[in-house]
Amino acid sequence: MSSSVTGSYGNYAPVSGHPLVRIEACGTADGTVHARYIADPEPLLALGFVPEDLLTSPRPRRTGKGSKPRAGRRITVDAYWRSADGLPVRRFRVLVQTALADALTLPGVREALAAHEQREDAMLLPEEPAAFDRAVVDEVNRALERVRRSRRG
Repeated sequence: MSSSVTGSYGNYAPVSGHPLVRIEACGTADGTVHARYIADPEPLLALGFVPEDLLTSPRPRRTGKGSKPRAGRRITVDAYWRSADGLPVRRFRVLVQTALADALTLPGVREALAAHEQREDAMLLPEEPAAFDRAVVDEVNRALERVRRSRRG
């Protein structure tokens, strides 16, 4: 999978086989997976699991219009506007909440979970020491050399 896209997409990455769709996913303590997809309606419908009526309603509620097409899977859709070349473009965010086994059947979830885990692991690594100003390092080295010379002679 391609690298993550930053900026307005946050940690969203392209979905393999669906380059116009972005995904971000994370697991919760209770074993539920939250997968968030962002795209225009047509690419989201091409994923095959987003009900068309959720994307075609005249005005999806900001809090999300839910659907439970299969036991344990909840899909919430939220519409927003963004600017592309100075023109307003309507985009959709689709949040899927489901059990891990079901989530792994959705496009891009396995890769998005792995990327999330890598980001989490990276945050737990100890920080590298801050880079020193080269002038300060040079000054310390000169001082040490002066001390060494004074001890010799």
